[in-house]
Amino acid sequence: MSVELYFLGAGKPASGDKPAALKNIALNLTAMDWQLHSFQNIARPSQTHFIGGYHIEDVVRQYPELNFTVASDWQHRTALDSLLTAPFNGRPVITSYSDTLFRRDFVNRLIETSADVTMVIDSAWQQRYQGRSQTDMVAAETLLVNGEEVEFTGLMHLSSKAVDVLQGELNNARLNSDQALTQLQGKSLLALIAFFEQTTCSINYVDVRGDWAEFNSPTDIANFILGTKADTLARLEHRVKKSVIGKQESFTTLQWRSQPQQVINAIRGQFGDSQLVVRSSSKGEDNWHSSNAGGFESILNVSGVDDGELTEAVNAVVDSYGKPQTDSDQVLVQAFLTDVAMAGVVFTCTLESGAPYYRFNFDDSTQSTESVTAGTHGELRTVLVSKLCPEALSKSAAELNPVLTAVQELEQILGFDKLDIEFAVDNQGHVHIFQVRPVVVNHDNYDIDIDRIKASIDTDLERFKQLQERLPFICGDNTLFANMPDWNPAEIIGTRPKPLAFSLYQQLITNDVWAQQRAEYGYKDVRPYPLIVAFSGQPYVDVRASFNSFLPKDLSVESGERIVNAYLTILRDNPHYHDKIEFDVAFTIWTPDFQAKAQQRLMPYGVTQQDIDLLELGLKAITRRALTRLQDDIASIATLSLRSKQIVASSITPIDKVLALLDDCKRFGTLAFSHAARAGFVATTMLNYLVGSGALAESRKLQFLNSFTTVAGDFEQDKASYVNGSVSEQALIEKYGHLRPGTYEVTTQAYWEDPQQYILPSEAAAASHDTSDFEFTEQEISAIEQLLNGLESELSWHQFS
Repeated sequence: MSVELYFLGAGKPASGDKPAALKNIALNLTAMDWQLHSFQNIARPSQTHFIGGYHIEDVVRQYPELNFTVASDWQHRTALDSLLTAPFNGRPVITSYSDTLFRRDFVNRLIETSADVTMVIDSAWQQRYQGRSQTDMVAAETLLVNGEEVEFTGLMHLSSKAVDVLQGELNNARLNSDQALTQLQGKSLLALIAFFEQTTCSINYVDVRGDWAEFNSPTDIANFILGTKADTLARLEHRVKKSVIGKQESFTTLQWRSQPQQVINAIRGQFGDSQLVVRSSSKGEDNWHSSNAGGFESILNVSGVDDGELTEAVNAVVDSYGKPQTDSDQVLVQAFLTDVAMAGVVFTCTLESGAPYYRFNFDDSTQSTESVTAGTHGELRTVLVSKLCPEALSKSAAELNPVLTAVQELEQILGFDKLDIEFAVDNQGHVHIFQVRPVVVNHDNYDIDIDRIKASIDTDLERFKQLQERLPFICGDNTLFANMPDWNPAEIIGTRPKPLAFSLYQQLITNDVWAQQRAEYGYKDVRPYPLIVAFSGQPYVDVRASFNSFLPKDLSVESGERIVNAYLTILRDNPHYHDKIEFDVAFTIWTPDFQAKAQQRLMPYGVTQQDIDLLELGLKAITRRALTRLQDDIASIATLSLRSKQIVASSITPIDKVLALLDDCKRFGTLAFSHAARAGFVATTMLNYLVGSGALAESRKLQFLNSFTTVAGDFEQDKASYVNGSVSEQALIEKYGHLRPGTYEVTTQAYWEDPQQYILPSEAAAASHDTSDFEFTEQEISAIEQLLNGLESELSWHQFS
């Protein structure tokens, strides 16, 4: 163990924010974990050096037992520049890039070389994995060895003599104007070949023949760890104890083309007269850049004694590979399983980001082994369970526990935790594994930190428990959270908003303006409770706060308690109502059918007739006032426009302008907007009641709605005017340019930044908004008057309409 080991990891990684050495490979193992394991027989931690630059402090924090050297000006230096800063001490040296992986047995053999300089090369570099990009091929460090172009892997062994020669030259350079150092500076490690050729050191090349990986492509890592489907199953067949991997017979397309009868004989010798499954095992299935799951044929229930049927099945699988085919593409044959209780696919990470969750997609009703993969059955079940708490599976789908146990064993054996596993469970409860593949989604842009995820979930859990407690001045024994009720965050800012968009939405609406509007309208004042809370950055409505904000302000606490608890129970029993709580759960305004609906909906949940009468009294008052207050509620909009111009034109600092504009936006803008939105809901509910009672036809409602102008209608009208030349482009931009897709996402373009896309129409697209005249019929007028009489409103039908 007298070798010094140097990891060269100064540069910024090609993707993500972590240093390459800290990239997660699998099962919470980082690249450095893998490398230290591979080199553990070569060098102790005290003999291991990391030469870094980019976020080297993070590497130091995680591996304090190593030796560290900071490469100065690493942003503009090469790997060779980093190596030249190494504190050589005359011992033999092994160097490796920090973003490569090698097998331990190969590394162990490396020090057996007798040459002074040993360069590890790859003659199979162009075929190491399917789908290697041209950009990656061009970037590869290649050289000619015996007339053949090969790739240099960055792994290199220098004897004590070679180290002394290099160190001597560097010392001489420092004494003689840095001439020798200048010759090497700024060059790649390959420049050492020419350097040592000028000395008496012997040079040797060792070929790893494709059996290594670098981080340029996750495909490379997956292929290095797993191999093809047939390779993986063969490695697992005799090692698994928690599942069954049936015998297999695999062969290459070259073997099939050249010796088909020999292949058939081997299959028959393996399986006799059993029914078979002929499966694909192409390298193309493991291509990270395109998902081919299900794209290649798998033929089920093939006769093992019918040469013609077997030949036809194999040809169908081979033909599904398309052209060109590689001679190393394989076909896999297994016995056909008929005794199926459940079958499906499990992913051992999320497809979107690689986060640590198991996702089970399965069919436990048709006894088919391919209903999930082929998409032939609509009644499939999906279950997700966190890897941080896999025991939770017992609560939601205990029948999957044996599958989970089998999957976890596969992860441990393979040392890889981004798997796509096809399974079946027979009627005796045995888990059968048909396929094990890497998840074919590139997660390069996500640096999954398990510890941070766990800390975030733990914080969320604790907060969730705290928010279940009873709150002062708020009715309801506990609460629910959903992302679509009341100011619908899922629709308005999305389920995964950027922090700034989320913060703006909270500041402008959901922290206090939402509650202020309802208090001014006549509902219960629930301030200072916010409407929306965040769990791991995702917005959720506090449904208890929302339901409280729809109680009339004068409703007794006792009635409020019974009503809110009833609302919560109804939603808990019917979670599909979460996007329509004002229609199917809570009563927020009065309509003539209120009593009948409220009795039917609420009394089974403990709400009394007296509660319903008091609720009706309060909602009637709110609804009456709603019909006459809109103009006063939105009058502040004019003030907002004037004040914003004065603030923008002022000489105060930009940050003070931002704060002043935000405050004005709340006081004079979003509060008025909230009032207008509530008035719109009241009007729509009234119209819908008239339609539901048969007094107004749906077509007549639409005619009525089309009879007055809206902002959207004005927009279309102005675009039509632009087309005919009566409105200028500048006028359109001044009027609508402040808008943007995703109102609160200020990093997206505003309309003025790309008017051609958002504002200016083509002549074909522009159309005038038709605001045809509308008159109610006598029958419709009579129905409106009856509604107003029931509401005890002094409005005439004409004022109402």
